Amino acid sequence: LLDRLACLDGSPPFSWRQRCLIAEGTARGLEYLHLNHHVHRDVKSANILLDENLVAKISDFGLTRASAKHTSTTMMTERIVGTRAYMAPEALRGEITPKSDVFSFGVVLLEILSGLAPADENKEPQLLMEIRYDIDDEDEELTLEEFVDKKMSDWELSQVETIYCLASNCLHDRKSRRPVIKQVVSEIHSVVKNISLDSQK
Repeated sequence: LLDRLACLDGSPPFSWRQRCLIAEGTARGLEYLHLNHHVHRDVKSANILLDENLVAKISDFGLTRASAKHTSTTMMTERIVGTRAYMAPEALRGEITPKSDVFSFGVVLLEILSGLAPADENKEPQLLMEIRYDIDDEDEELTLEEFVDKKMSDWELSQVETIYCLASNCLHDRKSRRPVIKQVVSEIHSVVKNISLDSQK
């Protein structure tokens, strides 16, 4: 997914519908993991593989850990692993929880919306997850419309707003305020359904 969002090797840009289907497929993969009491711990666009039909598959389960049966329970680890540009605040403290995967997925959603890399040391802010403060700040000049990938032309603002708000909720600093992955799947699916209805008009 990371390479395709950057249109490497001359690959065509994704349509809005394709992006939402990839997001939904990835979220469903995480939902399956969480239902089976596992936490991936390294959710990122480079670990989302796409087949020839653009069906998303989550890869690199090397860091996956079994979580407690009850998702509200937190496990701790001495060894902090993952990719910094995607890591939730609690993950940086060594906590293992499904809500950390949700946080990382929020960064992936921002990548899908913008086509931007998760981190760029030549930009300010360097981390993509922090750009939402500029978008949400009325004093800043960056609008959501300007944030959307310029290579994508077929998007609908209300649908983009829904996905952006979902990403922001996933990226809440407090894990208790983030949605569970089942809610994430449901919200993305409702956008996919609306896109399908729009295309039938």
